[in-house]
Amino acid sequence: MSNSRYNALYIDDEAPARKLLLLAFSEQFDFDLAQTVEQMDLYLDSGKRFDLVLLDLELEKGSGDLIGLRLIRPILAKRPGLPVVVITKDEDASTLKTAQDAGAAAFLLKSKYDLAEWTETFEKAIKTGILNQIQDKLQRLATLGSAFVGEVAPIIEIKKTLEAVSKSPTTPLLIMGETGTGKEVAAKYLHSKSARRIKPLIPVNLSSIPAAQLEIKLFGAVKGASSEALREVEGVFREANGGILLLDEIGDINQDIQIKLLRFLEDRKIRPVGSDRDIQLDIQIIAATHRNLPELVRQGLFREDLHQRLKAVTITLPPLRERKEDIPRLFQYYFGGYGVKEYFSPEVWQQLSEYNWPGNVRELRNTVQAMWLQQLIQEKHIIDVACLPEEIRHYDPTRAYLQSGADIDLLHLPRLHALALLNMQYIEGAMRVKNKVKHDVAEMLGFKSADSLLYDIKTCFRDFPELFEMEDTFPTIKAGYPQIFK
Repeated sequence: MSNSRYNALYIDDEAPARKLLLLAFSEQFDFDLAQTVEQMDLYLDSGKRFDLVLLDLELEKGSGDLIGLRLIRPILAKRPGLPVVVITKDEDASTLKTAQDAGAAAFLLKSKYDLAEWTETFEKAIKTGILNQIQDKLQRLATLGSAFVGEVAPIIEIKKTLEAVSKSPTTPLLIMGETGTGKEVAAKYLHSKSARRIKPLIPVNLSSIPAAQLEIKLFGAVKGASSEALREVEGVFREANGGILLLDEIGDINQDIQIKLLRFLEDRKIRPVGSDRDIQLDIQIIAATHRNLPELVRQGLFREDLHQRLKAVTITLPPLRERKEDIPRLFQYYFGGYGVKEYFSPEVWQQLSEYNWPGNVRELRNTVQAMWLQQLIQEKHIIDVACLPEEIRHYDPTRAYLQSGADIDLLHLPRLHALALLNMQYIEGAMRVKNKVKHDVAEMLGFKSADSLLYDIKTCFRDFPELFEMEDTFPTIKAGYPQIFK
């Protein structure tokens, strides 16, 4: 067998047989022993990773009852794809066929023990089992709904808010948060708690619809109203009637659509394109965006009155890097409830825990899929560092925290220069996280105002201009404050 160590669950109540097998394969396997069905279930329900099940058919010696034959299907129901190798004294051909039909990966006779043959059988079953399990996990992930996973205090408070809004089915909700933080998941959570759950939740990504088609997509159109409406178009507002409409990326819509949305929030009516009559609807509106709406309002890109109507109840989903305690829970969810650390090498878990997850929960889910695919391609026993995406494999948390664009050796700088550099690196990082929205950066870093932030940067540039001389130092600060560096 390979140099890897494997975990095997050995189900047998015959002490001499157990002793022989444990001695023969102690270098390749860590064994958990079960002598009864109850003990077997405890191990299978524990979440521990197993690579192989060895199953004796006659668990109650002398009874003549091949209990093990009735256990194969329940084992596979609990652990799909896990290879079950039957080991028995029974040489009857019908027993072999029954075991195979139930899903046994192989069949070995105690009376014909051969170390080389058994080793080959185990190795082949494990390899096939690992591939089958990964394929099952990939299929499960593809169909898995997104639960609102999280137990940190901010997520608990958000869940409470969503539950409260679900009891007020005409109140609009605004969901803020970076891309990938789970805005649609939060909307689904509200929908699941609402009296409107018997009607649909219709999600619409407004940024993905061409501007010329957006009005028709939302409000519908009568036949012939435009080149986009060769037949009557119902529109998503009417599709969502009685239910909930999630308008994702609300910050990307133009002023005309903003006016029509404001009108709906005021009188609950829409008018399809080309029609001369209004349609009364009963919809709860959830708006979501990764953009800073107050800043868009200040820039004149988003209507103040619409913002006021939408923000009656606002939640802001924290990025994953600010709730890293939930990372193990998310992996547990995507792995189907198994103890995920059992499936990773220690180095992998360290990398996953330290990584900053710029793509948030969405990136984590994609990473799970990528790891399984690499494990499948590389035919690995467990997920090791080689199965990680490149950006996680080579992630350096210290460098990521301090890096601002250029390599500057702090140890070779005077103390005040080094402190100024660290300060600018800190501001640079915050500018990136907050998309150069100065008010938000100032709030994040503890400045009294955006003017205080500006003063800090100007003072640093005045006192230490050499820190800014290279083109690739502090690019986000320079882009956000071009007037300072002219």
